[in-house]
Amino acid sequence: MKKIFALVLCLVMLSSLAVSAFAEETGYDVGEKMADFTVATYDGGEFNLYQVLEEKDMVLINIWATWCPPCRMEFPFMEEAYQLYKDDVEIIALSCEPSDSDEVLAEFVEEMGMSFPVGRETAGLTFGLEVSAIPMSVVVDSEGIIRYKEVGAMFSLEQFSELFETYISADEGSDKSTGDVDYVISFVDEEGKAVEGLMLQVCDDSLCQVFVSDSNGKCSFTLPAYGYELHLLKLPEGYEYVGEEALTAPENGGELEIVLKKA
Repeated sequence: MKKIFALVLCLVMLSSLAVSAFAEETGYDVGEKMADFTVATYDGGEFNLYQVLEEKDMVLINIWATWCPPCRMEFPFMEEAYQLYKDDVEIIALSCEPSDSDEVLAEFVEEMGMSFPVGRETAGLTFGLEVSAIPMSVVVDSEGIIRYKEVGAMFSLEQFSELFETYISADEGSDKSTGDVDYVISFVDEEGKAVEGLMLQVCDDSLCQVFVSDSNGKCSFTLPAYGYELHLLKLPEGYEYVGEEALTAPENGGELEIVLKKA
């Protein structure tokens, strides 16, 4: 009960701060562009999301608190993975507990042997990401798009490695064509009307990316030519897909129209 109260207090305090553009937004989810934010780290430094993304392929934002046992348990594996991937990946671990002062965080960092940036959640992220439980991990790619958002701890190096490998740039040794081509995946209903707000996951053999259909019902992207697997992650309310389970994009780029049925 004490831990639940502390999280509620954390959420109330952060939602009232509204200290950044992020704090003025709510409901940030996978596939949406995250507003820039800046937070101070416990050691007197500063972390700015978009400055970091100029140099890294992705940022892992971890929302946690010192009283949270699963948070404590996953940090050794997170640190181990960070040492392997820090050339491409940055981590910012932000405590949402109001009593986790810089001094408390300094002691915790030393005890746990954490080398990635750590600070207090003062940017309104807990409010904007609608955090209901911790730890929460959020992956933001080099374009500022949220690619992953999950509650729960990871308890192995393999889990973190798999997560990082999914969202960092593909290895040069990939067997895909190196020529970029344009893809347009359109979603319409049975009357031919555009379906907006559908969440589409586009995957090759090593990477998945998420796109959201625009007001014209289109997901447009430019990627190396490849027969990407297409997965409908989230359909707007009132629609369903009743076609073949396996969907693929045209191998050499181009357009594909997918018809949805009104439920």
